[in-house]
Amino acid sequence: MASFYSLIELQKCVAQSIQVLRDNQATVGFAESCTGGLLSSSFAKVSGVSDVFMGSLVSYANYVKADILGVKDETLEKFGAVSAECAKEMSEQALILFKVSYAVAITGIAGPKGGSTEKPVGTVFISVSGISDAHENEQENEKINEDSAITTLIFHHDFNALNSREEIQLAAAVAANQDLHHFIKVQN
Repeated sequence: MASFYSLIELQKCVAQSIQVLRDNQATVGFAESCTGGLLSSSFAKVSGVSDVFMGSLVSYANYVKADILGVKDETLEKFGAVSAECAKEMSEQALILFKVSYAVAITGIAGPKGGSTEKPVGTVFISVSGISDAHENEQENEKINEDSAITTLIFHHDFNALNSREEIQLAAAVAANQDLHHFIKVQN
């Protein structure tokens, strides 16, 4: 089976994301797990992107998700690292950490090992969070904190028909861009 996703497709999606962010005078940060920094790397390849891309944390290990990003231990124990609940906390914490308009989190099972009946290889959760009044908060970063009004959308993707770890990671990065576009459209 040929892959539906390519690096060219990803870079096209990234270019669109950057333009949407610029059009909305918005910034973005990422918390990545199964993609291992692919999403942030694809943004960093674009010259001049520092006006919209603030940073990323690759929180591959659970202790990094908990100790550095701030995902609750209870969430990891009860739902697991590959869950809607974990993705939600990842994006909400990244929003606060990076003081951005929007934050995207990706967690999943890229395989080829690690899948189960409940969560097969190719299961990916993407969460996008934003502050209700993103422009005001961006100008006064100290207002972005745990008490800010955060809106989050969580997307569940099944990429289990794809053939390789790399294809799943690429598909997840493309989907993250599409999910970010959807979230911004809904917010506006």
